[in-house]
Amino acid sequence: MDINAKIFELVDYLDNKMNEDNNSLKQRIEYVNTKWDNMSDEKLEDSDRTLLALVAIDICLKISEFENAKKWIDIYLHKEEYRPTICFHLGELEFHKGNFKEAYELFKEAQEISRNRELQGREEYLDLVKNPSKYFSN
Repeated sequence: MDINAKIFELVDYLDNKMNEDNNSLKQRIEYVNTKWDNMSDEKLEDSDRTLLALVAIDICLKISEFENAKKWIDIYLHKEEYRPTICFHLGELEFHKGNFKEAYELFKEAQEISRNRELQGREEYLDLVKNPSKYFSN
């Protein structure tokens, strides 16, 4: 089985599972981490790794598995150079960790560089940029 097929197998294993309980999601992430870690390094060169990473990030953030979320963010961002995308994903992690000042700075940078496109449709994160005083005081 080639790398791409293995990646899609893992995507299928995680996809549409957000409604499962946290213990089931944690087990799914552990399974995917083990399978991913045992794949050859060429996995990082397969662009479809980003599909897997996005699903894994969402699940990890939902169940507050921040170390795993960071791992999958790093996988997603492998060789990424577009600063707004980098800032968005790092800001998303900080937001869920409750580090609102850090998240605000990252989201603000993403918004400025992308001319307000990076957070479009992401109301929860936009609210932080538009109303930072709701999240922290000076």
